[in-house]
Amino acid sequence: MKGPEAERSSSLRYGALLGGRFELREVAGAGAMGIVHRAIDRDTGLAVAVKVLSAEGASDLARFEREARVLAELSHPHIVRYVGRGVSSDDRPYLVLEWLEGETLASRLGHVVPTIEETVALARVLAGAIEHARLVRVRSLPSLFTGLHERGLSTVLLEGSSEQTLESVDLRGPVAIIVGAEDRGAKPAVRRAVTAKARLPIAVIDSLNASVAAAVALYEVGRQRRAAIQ
Repeated sequence: MKGPEAERSSSLRYGALLGGRFELREVAGAGAMGIVHRAIDRDTGLAVAVKVLSAEGASDLARFEREARVLAELSHPHIVRYVGRGVSSDDRPYLVLEWLEGETLASRLGHVVPTIEETVALARVLAGAIEHARLVRVRSLPSLFTGLHERGLSTVLLEGSSEQTLESVDLRGPVAIIVGAEDRGAKPAVRRAVTAKARLPIAVIDSLNASVAAAVALYEVGRQRRAAIQ
């Protein structure tokens, strides 16, 4: 049972009660792995987000359970708060998180060009939370890039041997900058999967620290976006 079928099951209909505590309301969103419902936590009276797994693969279940475990161990004002988890009466695992009003960062970047001040503020918020988060291994970067492309983001790989410079790439929309390993660059599969490859718009040098290269690239992103709104 996948996608809409999961939504229509008796345990996941509007008004259904999960775990004797979470009363489902409308569907807030859906993706490849699951459906997110807005719900009411009867213990607190607050709105919560209930993410129900709809994918049936063993790897999908393992990934879902890993996400739940990681979130359960985190506590920070800038990381969505874990509320609980369980399994529905028709054996659908679900994860409950605090309900956040607003839009996703990807959605916002699709129609708003952030100012330098907003970008700095966002970076500070993320930096303040990342030290509390665990690193999660991505098994396939090309697959990750495909997901980003489907969500409207472009992926640009920094590559010193590229014929075009970063200045010639349109960076005004949602974009992910990819920095390869300092000693050997990016793997062939990664190079084939990105939207574009470009070298930094600076004088030729032997090498750059990855963090410095990323900083130069982000400066170029900011430069293009400032120019677009002037």
